[in-house]
Amino acid sequence: MATSSSIRDRGPRRAAFGRRVARRRAELHLRLEEVAERSGCAPAYLAHVEEEQVTPEPGLVLRLARGLRTHPAELAGEPVEFGAGYGHDAQGLPELVEMDESECRERLSTHGEGRVAVFGAEGPDVVPVHYLLTGGELVFRTSAGAVPVAAAGADIAFEADHLSAPGGWSVLVAGHARAVVNFEAVLRFEELAEHLPAPGPASGLWIALAPTRVSGFKTVAAR
Repeated sequence: MATSSSIRDRGPRRAAFGRRVARRRAELHLRLEEVAERSGCAPAYLAHVEEEQVTPEPGLVLRLARGLRTHPAELAGEPVEFGAGYGHDAQGLPELVEMDESECRERLSTHGEGRVAVFGAEGPDVVPVHYLLTGGELVFRTSAGAVPVAAAGADIAFEADHLSAPGGWSVLVAGHARAVVNFEAVLRFEELAEHLPAPGPASGLWIALAPTRVSGFKTVAAR
């Protein structure tokens, strides 16, 4: 496993994002395990990020940036204009701040795309979905045979996030999902979802997630 003193270049397979993470970790003389703990991820996954062509979800990018004392956009390879005292080793880095459930729901209401984590026939999987918030539930549309169908009747997790140069946020929703069988409810969801792209030609199946836990965090400029 790579450490701050032994970071090897794996050639074209190694993604630019992973190179930037590994380079910044080396600059700070941090072990992989230390950065993983700071970022709330498994060391094995962080090693995978550094060595392979993979870019984490925005929520983890935010935590990695904080753990590596840099800006999320810098890890993503985007130009960033740092203000006075705002740089790699300055005190002006964005802070991760927890959001209460009300703010989490407000953030979700401004978005329409997220990811659902399910355990399907081939094991765990995470797939993108377009969603709505209605009646206290989070609902998304899928089709028979698609991966998200495995959510029906199961306890699942859903995540939505937004990442930009000024900052970002990430919201995690956990709860029990069910297939929507009420015809009137399906019609109402279809009307509400007119602005959302359909996942496929036979996408008439709706899944409703009743949240039991809603949590999230955002980045704010340090004072």
